[in-house]
Amino acid sequence: MQKNWRALPNVEVVDIDVTNDESVIKAFEQTLAKHSTIDVLINNAGVAGYGVWESWTLDQIRNMFEVNFYGVIRTYQAVLAKYA
Repeated sequence: MQKNWRALPNVEVVDIDVTNDESVIKAFEQTLAKHSTIDVLINNAGVAGYGVWESWTLDQIRNMFEVNFYGVIRTYQAVLAKYA
């Protein structure tokens, strides 16, 4: 899929660790340096879990929230900070 997206003009596909502030900031800085603007952000990072919550460790649940919730907020804030 990435190969198809990368073939499009003015599309930047970037692998980001959405749980890491530095990774997110670096990715957006590099993209803005290359394209000068970001028109669309597709954030498709996510983790899933199966089974009953009671059987999960707190670390597993924290990781899910770090990716699925805080990762989204982290990427939005990184992009929107450039336009504030």
